[in-house]
Amino acid sequence: MRRGLIICALAAAASLTAACGGGAGNALQSVANAATKTAGTQSARFHMDLSETVGPIGPLHFSADGVTDNTSHSADMTMDLSSIATLAGQAGGAGQWKAHIVLDGSGSSPVLYLQLPAIDKYLNGKTWVKADLAAMAKQAGTSITQLLQTAGNQDPTKALQMLESVGNVTKVGTDTIDGAQTTHYSGTIDVKKVATLLGAQAKALDQAKVSSIPIDAWIDSDGLVRRMHEHLAYAAGGANATTDLTVDLSDFGVKTSIQAPPADQTVDVGALKGIGA
Repeated sequence: MRRGLIICALAAAASLTAACGGGAGNALQSVANAATKTAGTQSARFHMDLSETVGPIGPLHFSADGVTDNTSHSADMTMDLSSIATLAGQAGGAGQWKAHIVLDGSGSSPVLYLQLPAIDKYLNGKTWVKADLAAMAKQAGTSITQLLQTAGNQDPTKALQMLESVGNVTKVGTDTIDGAQTTHYSGTIDVKKVATLLGAQAKALDQAKVSSIPIDAWIDSDGLVRRMHEHLAYAAGGANATTDLTVDLSDFGVKTSIQAPPADQTVDVGALKGIGA
């Protein structure tokens, strides 16, 4: 099952003045310029809501709140994974499926750390699961691996790279987002150009003959995104599937201190037993 086509997004126009210049060319250039500008911001807070269905399964709902450090491609967030637990028939109250996630992207390969009360009993007294995302991507999906993949896909830095391929941009209008005046743009992402970022999802979209991803972005007067929304309908394994994602961003430049958990409190996902890892 697809676990999030785009997890966080940064898209933008260079400024409202440029946007009001009219013409599709200006809008396209504004978004391209703003992707670069937003990538240059040191950090931001984010909130995201994701809903997915595949045939009779779902909708699965996910929500996350956190902060991203764009200089190190790292993030610290809390995420509600109870939707997965319900689908899998897992026991435990909602609090057991509130995850704390740290994504360390400062090295050559991103490393994800997951703290989840529902799996504490498998950790031999430790409190965090550690996973190298590049290595995990080569493994077959299992229960804990799927949880880690769902969490790891919430990488707020990927969307900047994806938006470099944005095309067919038009200005829709203006809206107020969280008290900020914004310009609303609509465009598409070329699936082939971002296939590396999409990973296995790119193959699924190709099989479904989906060549582009529709995307909307709301940009403030500083040329920074305040909201991104994507709604995609496609065929997956003979079933109809949908993804609906909304991401809000705020507090650009907020001070961050994202650190990996102490090594003596972590256990590698490959060493886990009893939960399909």
